[in-house]
Amino acid sequence: MADGEESDRQDTDKDGGDGSDEHHADDRQIGLREAIGDLLARHRHAPASSPPSELTRTVALLDGVEAYVSESPKKDYDVIASQIASCLAARDRIAQRNLRDGAWCMWKTKPALAEDAPILSEFLRRCQAENDKRIARNLLSAYLTQWQDDRPGLNEISVACTSLAGVAGHQYSEAQCRYRLFSLPSGPVELGRAAVQQRRAPPTLLAELGFSDSIARGGFSLPCTRAALETAGETKELSPRERLDLVRDLALLPDGTLINQTLSVPFANALLMPYSAKSPTEDIKQETINLVTRVLGDPRTNSWIGMDQARRVLLRWLTRLALSQFLDVVEAVNPDPNWKYRRRFWEAMNEEEAILGAWAVLSSEGEAEARRRFGLDTPFATFHRGYVQSGHAVLLMQIGPGICAEWSFSGKCRFWADSSRQGAPKMYEKSYDADFLRKGRSYAPVLEVVHSPHRDSRSGVETAWQHKVYRRISGMTGIRVPSDRYM
Repeated sequence: MADGEESDRQDTDKDGGDGSDEHHADDRQIGLREAIGDLLARHRHAPASSPPSELTRTVALLDGVEAYVSESPKKDYDVIASQIASCLAARDRIAQRNLRDGAWCMWKTKPALAEDAPILSEFLRRCQAENDKRIARNLLSAYLTQWQDDRPGLNEISVACTSLAGVAGHQYSEAQCRYRLFSLPSGPVELGRAAVQQRRAPPTLLAELGFSDSIARGGFSLPCTRAALETAGETKELSPRERLDLVRDLALLPDGTLINQTLSVPFANALLMPYSAKSPTEDIKQETINLVTRVLGDPRTNSWIGMDQARRVLLRWLTRLALSQFLDVVEAVNPDPNWKYRRRFWEAMNEEEAILGAWAVLSSEGEAEARRRFGLDTPFATFHRGYVQSGHAVLLMQIGPGICAEWSFSGKCRFWADSSRQGAPKMYEKSYDADFLRKGRSYAPVLEVVHSPHRDSRSGVETAWQHKVYRRISGMTGIRVPSDRYM
């Protein structure tokens, strides 16, 4: 249990922690005998010289007595769990204070009460029968802070928590009333839906009810956040800016990493799937590309398991981005009146989805321009060897089974028929040998096309370079494009 849970347990054991006026008489009239017994239990179960366990510190933090825990005798929750299990097996009576402590012995003690179904069932029955506020609050707080998807007994504990929510205090009762928080499977779904509707993360909504931060951000916040991301991915009511900001708020820690790696798929889907049919504006698209690739890595070079549809959306954007890097950056660095012919041709090929992937290789001048235009995080490659002119660039494209290297300036357009063959250029490397992108390595290009002339010499005679390149692309991919689309 994380340190934050201890402050929650503290929240659960002190009167008034729910911010309401429900200071019941049973909370104010805890007898002297029970208080003394509790103190003796602390001394008996934990030697003063031993450091506090993680669970002990967690519970104390929830109670707001961290300093006390570090100096006082500690409860040994393993011993408490063992005693409770023995009493339950023997059908012996269990004091209320032990039931309160036992709420923290579901999963993190040896023995863990939830791992024995009959023991768990009897323990929960007794907790419900007591109808005691502090027992209820401890049980519900343990459920919220110690939750993990694969833990045993969740459904049965959920049923008990649902029945005790009205006993535990105002924020617990209100959470159940508003979001059915303790009911499975509806709790995470309801809170996740509310998070999207109100544009606030689940922990924020729980904090507004009066829950401490350690409870609001406890283990149960993970399925709620997952549900919120899934809802965000399906809703059409978020503006592109709202989507970007909300998903960032839902899924990321302050350092920009995922709250939990299991959120990778809903994170990617929430940001990308709404744009399967229509892309957002260029600024939102670029910001989304930067965010997703920073968190999950570039899908061209990293494994995106279970995110095939989202990956296709991003690859489409990245292909267009690489094409823009090549066309826009080269034109900015070295303007050429004939560059418009290349732009029209390759944009037409991209619109026909002839280009499966694209990767720009830029000189130092082009690199500076690309950073200025597309941001510091935009991905591309550079040259590390071989002769290149100032501002020179190459656009590497995966076309069918082959590779095309389109050189800027007066460079040629080169094709390798089999990208998997040894000696062919490889996509998505960080840097390249310029000479290799001209000649290959023990595998020469099967076609080299000079970018001239730009127009046919006469009507009906296809002499322009565009026709030669198109015929090669058509042969590699099977696509058919009318010449007026690319000329």
